[in-house]
Amino acid sequence: MIENTEIKELYEDLIREESTKDYSFQVISDSKIKSIGEEFNDAYDKAIEFCLGNKQIGGNHYVSHSIQPWDVIDDWDLDYYLGNVIKYVLRDKVDKVEDLEKAIHYLEKKIQLLKESK
Repeated sequence: MIENTEIKELYEDLIREESTKDYSFQVISDSKIKSIGEEFNDAYDKAIEFCLGNKQIGGNHYVSHSIQPWDVIDDWDLDYYLGNVIKYVLRDKVDKVEDLEKAIHYLEKKIQLLKESK
């Protein structure tokens, strides 16, 4: 059976041991946490933008250029029809005539819609 003196000695030993340990930690301010989060989000956004800008499914008729058609479409806020005109005009395909005919087809549809809306 443990005596009260033994418990007291164990307690004092524990206190001495704990008092020698370094439990210090660095306090990080909310603004620093926010800054770190913003840096991470910026890096993540840039990585996604890079991947999307350099990824093409089904060919390589856009990736050889410094700007993608969807960048032009987004920057000019073009609708579906005019966006497709840009897409087909900018494609590097063997059959350029077919792509230009597709672009004309979308232009004709856009013109038709504009005339009907007057």
